[in-house]
Amino acid sequence: MAEPCLHHCEHSLVMVFNPILIWTGDHFAEVSKMVWEANS
Repeated sequence: MAEPCLHHCEHSLVMVFNPILIWTGDHFAEVSKMVWEANS
């Protein structure tokens, strides 16, 4: 009974996080530089 819900939740998470991961991959250098400067 919980399986379809779990699968749906996973699918929703993928739908949400996939663009974020793609964007982060595209802007990784910029983001890591910003984080580096914020921490230093």
